Parts: sequence; structure tokens; C-alpha cells
Amino acid sequence: MNDIYGIDNTTANLADDTQKECVVCYTNTKNTVVLPCRHMCLCIGCSQIVRMQTNKCPICRTQVSSFMQITVDANGNQTNE
Repeated sequence: MNDIYGIDNTTANLADDTQKECVVCYTNTKNTVVLPCRHMCLCIGCSQIVRMQTNKCPICRTQVSSFMQITVDANGNQTNE
């Protein structure tokens, strides 16, 4: 996960609150990756808003082809949805 999205369990646990927050709402935790640019910068709710309004990554303005939600279970294992 770290090679692809720049995250791992250690980094996620050590990051301060501003690094964990969605870049749109600043309330929810980031859990959605923008493809093809691979920026993990949105919560699932804001990804739907971005899809409907601009369909561009809020970080680099690349046209979005899809979103991938990343979840971490209680054991710290990451899964893609």
C-alpha cells in the first residue's frame, strides 16, 4: 500500500489530524483514492460530490476515471472496495 498510495499502518497512525482529514470537508477521515493519479485525499461522501460537480482530483486537477475506497479493519489490515 505504501508504494502505491503512500500510506501504511505506521504512517496512518503517526499522522496528525490534518493529514488524516478529507481535503474537501476537513471533517471525515480520508478513505478514498482518486484514480488514475492515486491521490488519497477524499472521504467517500466528498468523492461523490467531486464526481458530480467537477470530476477532477482536488489535488492535481486530473480528470477522474474512478474512485477506490480503502478501509482498515480492526486488525489493521487494509482492504480495497
